[in-house]
Amino acid sequence: MTEHNELRTAVWYRAFPGDLNNNGTVNFEDFALLAAKWSLPANRKEGDWDSSGSIDFSDIRILARDWLKQTAGYE
Repeated sequence: MTEHNELRTAVWYRAFPGDLNNNGTVNFEDFALLAAKWSLPANRKEGDWDSSGSIDFSDIRILARDWLKQTAGYE
């Protein structure tokens, strides 16, 4: 009997910062997630893309810049 072990590594990143839910499209779902954390302490993963320490208008501008953009490979 032969045993084969595989190690698989996947690297995942958001093509667009505004895609908070990682579904491949920057849209209202992402805006709702961002709005839910409005003015609360946050990190880049949570939508504080300007690293100010909280979600604010600068982060909304970044979301707006990427509005309706899609990551290749998503339907």
